[in-house]
Amino acid sequence: MEISTIAIAWTPLIFLIVFWITPIAMIVKSDRVVRKEKILWLFAAFFVSWFAFILFVLIAPVFPNDNDRFRPA
Repeated sequence: MEISTIAIAWTPLIFLIVFWITPIAMIVKSDRVVRKEKILWLFAAFFVSWFAFILFVLIAPVFPNDNDRFRPA
């Protein structure tokens, strides 16, 4: 088998994996939510990928962030 045939066969799978992992990576890097809520968002993104990420961007944080209460004004 030629290299080009292998590359053509694997390219759609690689794009699909990157497309699926991107929202998960973006949620992991985000500082908008605390650890417990981030785990819930990651769980949702794992199953519904971009839909969960769009909701994350629009409504996160859902729960009040405990750290916000102690920040000086």
